[in-house]
Amino acid sequence: MWVHPLKDFAFIQNYTAHGYSGMAVRVGAGIESWEMSNHMARHNFTVLSPGGSTVGMVGGWFSAGGHGGLTSKLGLGADQALSINLVTADGRFITADPETNTDLWWALRGGGPSTFGIITSVVMRAFPPIRSTSVSVQFSVNPQGSNATTATPTRRPPLPSGSSVPFPFPNTTIPVNFTGGRSGGGGNVMLRDVEAFWTGVKLTYRYCSRVQAVGGYCYSYIYPLGNSSFRFTSSASMPDLSASAAASLMAPLFTSLNAAGINISLPRIPTNTNSTSNPNPNNNITATPRLRSPPGANPANTRYRSRIFPRINWDSDALFNRTWSAIRLAVEEGNYTFHGIAYAATLTAAGPLGANSAVNPAWRNGVLHASLMETQPVGLSAAAARVRDARVQQYLNLWREVSPDAGAYLNEGDPMEPGWQASFFGRENYGRLLDIKRARDPWGVFWAQTTVGSEGWEVKTLDGYPGSQNGRLCKVGV
Repeated sequence: MWVHPLKDFAFIQNYTAHGYSGMAVRVGAGIESWEMSNHMARHNFTVLSPGGSTVGMVGGWFSAGGHGGLTSKLGLGADQALSINLVTADGRFITADPETNTDLWWALRGGGPSTFGIITSVVMRAFPPIRSTSVSVQFSVNPQGSNATTATPTRRPPLPSGSSVPFPFPNTTIPVNFTGGRSGGGGNVMLRDVEAFWTGVKLTYRYCSRVQAVGGYCYSYIYPLGNSSFRFTSSASMPDLSASAAASLMAPLFTSLNAAGINISLPRIPTNTNSTSNPNPNNNITATPRLRSPPGANPANTRYRSRIFPRINWDSDALFNRTWSAIRLAVEEGNYTFHGIAYAATLTAAGPLGANSAVNPAWRNGVLHASLMETQPVGLSAAAARVRDARVQQYLNLWREVSPDAGAYLNEGDPMEPGWQASFFGRENYGRLLDIKRARDPWGVFWAQTTVGSEGWEVKTLDGYPGSQNGRLCKVGV
């Protein structure tokens, strides 16, 4: 089955090829995540898809790895591919799969966007509808007094388009969500003790390994509010787990939080959570998937810097504490918003399809995709941009010191990432990727900053700031 328009979508009931037999869909490169959610709702299936509603299903998301709400269960976006259609630098329309154009088949699955060709569509694995249960935890601290109840983040960067806190879990077709609070019905627990706050944050993040073990993930933010006040919000999503089973899984965390002086109650279990018809209107279970509307304009000017912390940083008490000392310093002293997504994109989750690909090896051992976020002022001068870059790198260097063999996620990384070849692609992969780039695109037709082979070109910027693309693209040394 072949689909030409980039916005088209085709449902393939049975797909048997290359050792795979099961459900699959062909996705055009122009389809955004919110549109894919509607396809899932209408056709009663689930695929791994991006979280942000305006993120494209294939192309940059997919070819840089691509994470989503079911990554701990199904792997990365690159692990879902069965076949890839693309246009090459010499203008040919070709297919890459395990038996055809195998160099591109390896490189396109995780080796980065805008480099080897223009992806037009991908055949991806599909699954019966997956139902997830999410449990939220949130608490704040204000050492000055109770006015924290009305505090709002003063430097909070805009969220990705279509997102909210907690995260909307795009792959969940029948969601059950409930939030912990003083009475189990939600709300934000307020603290006076800063140390208790950070103890609770660490307990919650470390407990995410239990969530990952059942195929779930944790989505969280730490917001600096000013005057030594902070807000923490986290939501753990567990696929194919009933509300009662999710509550049992999460109960030890709430016990630990209470022991640390954070009096937060395990959420009440919504009634009728096992029914798919005539749900109780007083709880928040949705019997049928709700269609998503096209997102409106939501321009943002958020600068991301990221790190994928490895499992060893969670398994060792000493290393875990060093890791969180570095994170805490960036939030407290640096005043950056911290965004953490605790996935486990292991080879076991990826399955046989993901066993041999160009996915950054950092993903396979990672337990937390962590980001520092800030709103970049409009009209920032080159000199000011250099100062801001140097400042944030002081904190990121502490992250690198506690995770020397880890990496970062290209799609949410810093264009000024030092040693980006190793960070974004992995030392093991980059040489092979560069050989494929030179063989497939010797002319340099495809270029984007910090992609494979991009170091052979440079932007002659008008203001001298190396992170800018405001200038002519020239070969290095010319």
